[in-house]
Amino acid sequence: MCLLDAIGFPLGNAFFSTTTVIPVALAAAGADKLSVGLLVAMIMVIQAIPGLIAVRWVSKMPIVKNYVGWVGIGERVALLPLAWFVVAWGPSKPTWFVTAVFGCFALHMFFMGINMPAYWVLVGKVIPTNWRGRLYGFAGGIAGVLSIGVDALMRNVVFSGKNDGFPHGYSAGFVIGFVILMVSLVPLFLVREQPMLSQAGNSYSLAAYKEVWTSDSKFRQLTTGQLVFVLSSMMVPFLVLHGRESLGATDGHLATYTTVTLLSSSLGSLYLGYLSDKYGNFKVYKWSMVVGVVCALYAIVCRSASWYTLVFVLQGLSASGVGIVAMNLVMELAGSAKRIGVYSSFYSALTSIPRAIAPVIGSLIAGGLGYMPLFSTCVVAIVIALWITLAHRHNQPTGLDTLDHVA
Repeated sequence: MCLLDAIGFPLGNAFFSTTTVIPVALAAAGADKLSVGLLVAMIMVIQAIPGLIAVRWVSKMPIVKNYVGWVGIGERVALLPLAWFVVAWGPSKPTWFVTAVFGCFALHMFFMGINMPAYWVLVGKVIPTNWRGRLYGFAGGIAGVLSIGVDALMRNVVFSGKNDGFPHGYSAGFVIGFVILMVSLVPLFLVREQPMLSQAGNSYSLAAYKEVWTSDSKFRQLTTGQLVFVLSSMMVPFLVLHGRESLGATDGHLATYTTVTLLSSSLGSLYLGYLSDKYGNFKVYKWSMVVGVVCALYAIVCRSASWYTLVFVLQGLSASGVGIVAMNLVMELAGSAKRIGVYSSFYSALTSIPRAIAPVIGSLIAGGLGYMPLFSTCVVAIVIALWITLAHRHNQPTGLDTLDHVA
């Protein structure tokens, strides 16, 4: 059941992609680069901070699947009004439309933020440690095959190349994405979840988070590297704008960019999941960083809109490798399903700070200096993060079973 959700979630989100679809929609409505950067910054903050509060009540739930499902409905419903807003306000009242995009994503990410601790607890309870990589790997592989249909819809509906591509094509795409996301949520209600031992007596105060930071050197090492690495995300929303503005990317190219991002992260997850289970999460983690360096360097030297597609392949591989594997490492470090909520929410909150700052800095660099200095800055950030990771390679976590159930 977790597999079905892991398949449908990236497929549906492709139609709301903040890497390709949303930046182009905002640009079509006349939004500047700073607005694009601020949107991504807001998303990062609102997704992470509520989890620190939500973990208090999630930790007291013996069963979390229904909570995950009902809050997940709120996540998805929050995005549906975009289908109406883009038509009603996109061409005629662009400022209103940009404001509506911020509002819908703020509500969407708030629901996601209070849901993430429970989701990772659910995964930690029902999926053994040595199968988590394969869970997202199999899901990614299947999603990759299904992305052929996403590509067709992107070309013929969203990026249609006709006058109705914006706004009507985007509107139809938002509806399609919403339907896919809703269908993928249903299996989570059917997960066979065992009750978890109560944590009602545990404290989730600032002092408790401080204790995790000071006592767990492996968690501290992992998070420190990520605090630097995520600064490289400043380039992500501007990759597609560079392709459109500097390389002359057409609507067909934009559809391809969206699809290959999904395809590479999906099919990449299939192989990366296998590698992480066989050779360890840490090795996949560091090599995914290397792919990120190559991505930024290639974005600098590429001069063809068609060959620029490889940038999105590399970005998808790096993002899936670092993102999924890093959270798997966090769950391993927790050592118990009862502690996953604390570790995952604390990790997300800490990394949300540079994630929020990065796109704002990126928008200022792109707007003031151009795209090449932006991509060069990202290369430096990833290299430093990789150095931190390799310098502490002896601290890599070992696999731990997190299945804590009531006997």
